[in-house]
Amino acid sequence: MVAVAGVVVLSYEEDSSEEGSNGSVVARRSLALALVSALGFGTMFTLLDVIATDRPGWAIVSARTGGVTLVLVALALTRPALGGVPAALPALVAVGALDITANSLFTVASTIGLLPVVAVGGSMYPAFTIALAHVVLGERLRAPQRLGVAMALAGVALIAAGGA
Repeated sequence: MVAVAGVVVLSYEEDSSEEGSNGSVVARRSLALALVSALGFGTMFTLLDVIATDRPGWAIVSARTGGVTLVLVALALTRPALGGVPAALPALVAVGALDITANSLFTVASTIGLLPVVAVGGSMYPAFTIALAHVVLGERLRAPQRLGVAMALAGVALIAAGGA
């Protein structure tokens, strides 16, 4: 629970540009999107665990096929301008490769370990995003982010020790 609370605190972003009732609409929309995202990640992790029991490779192929299909359908429906895609293609390929690697490692880990432990570890990605922004881009950590990092790390230590 400490790790989850840490990720929530870490992920919180203040936006002082929104004021009044518009700010509360944005906050409600952000909360709704966060809940849908959490439901999606939880569902994906659970399904990967179920499918990966016998054949982890097929779980990844299925997940990627579904994801690519959804993107293609969205592109067909919205028909966005894709002028900047060729320049971004190397970065997109790298992101895709890292995503497949991460999901593959998660799938294998879930077949040899406890899903709750593996899922909580996998949900730590906001901490890594913040850390990379700090190291690579030189962004400063605000007090709530520092607290979130500390809570997330404490939660991981408790999980590793079997106390959470």
